[in-house]
Amino acid sequence: MENLIFDEVETKAEKKVVMEERRMRMDNNPVGNATEVIWRAMYRYHPYGIPPIGYPHHIEAYTNEAARQHYQTWYKPNNAILVISGDVTMEKILPIIKQHFGPLKKGTIPERKRVQEPDFSGIEQNISVQNPRVSYTNVDWNYRAPNHTSLGKEHYYPLIVLAQILGGNEISRLYRVLVDEKKVCIDADASYTARSLDPMYFSVSATLNPTRALEELKQATAEIIADVLKNGVTEDELKAAKRDLLADLAFARDGNDGAIQAFSGLAFGFDIEAIESWPSYIQSVTLDQVNKAAQAVLGKGSAVTTTVFPDKKVN
Repeated sequence: MENLIFDEVETKAEKKVVMEERRMRMDNNPVGNATEVIWRAMYRYHPYGIPPIGYPHHIEAYTNEAARQHYQTWYKPNNAILVISGDVTMEKILPIIKQHFGPLKKGTIPERKRVQEPDFSGIEQNISVQNPRVSYTNVDWNYRAPNHTSLGKEHYYPLIVLAQILGGNEISRLYRVLVDEKKVCIDADASYTARSLDPMYFSVSATLNPTRALEELKQATAEIIADVLKNGVTEDELKAAKRDLLADLAFARDGNDGAIQAFSGLAFGFDIEAIESWPSYIQSVTLDQVNKAAQAVLGKGSAVTTTVFPDKKVN
């Protein structure tokens, strides 16, 4: 956190490493290409629209001095969160923390102004990504969704439960109907980006069964979403989702890495109480709250629909 050495030669070498990593993950990866398009379509102004690794012109513009300035600006003890997991007590670990971190001086952290996306309600984008190097057809429906601090934050925990009900595992509604019953998909799921400083999105994803038509998949998925909006989810689905979410949390915390990941929420504005009480918050979600969250997010229609397919013959 202090006294890092910045070497011009090493910086130039690392630029090449990062550029190659970008080519591998994004430029030469059809899924990476599609993801980058989705991000930019979902976020026109917010930095969330820019991949964390940056665009090639960002990487090309790296300089040794810019890296040094970034480090000197942000790498301060009062801008860091230390999470320790393992068979240790605060009585034993605190002297070690003070020894290594105590001498570090606090710094003045610049104010981070949060860029807010304007209201794009009613605007839907349909994006097709054709690439001969992919061997499947996949469709993603991406819905703008609130986070735990934004307008609509009352839907935060219900959206976590809704994602589990719709596509959290192989007993979820999407998988059960699209894969097991109608066999129009080989995989289907739903996800909600639940940890963020600003609002992100709720996604539904389905991979086409190669023996079926794309329109069958789209129609069947639309029917599931329409049914959720009209009739809501069921009490049995709610109970199963809560059970599975809490079981997943128990497995995740059964180890040092899982515990650290749980408390990484501190970096996103959650406090200790919120992290420790996550199971009770999930347990307290009601059927009415889940259905209202579905109306608030899915009821507005997909903001961005992306289809990735191997050739132009898909129908």
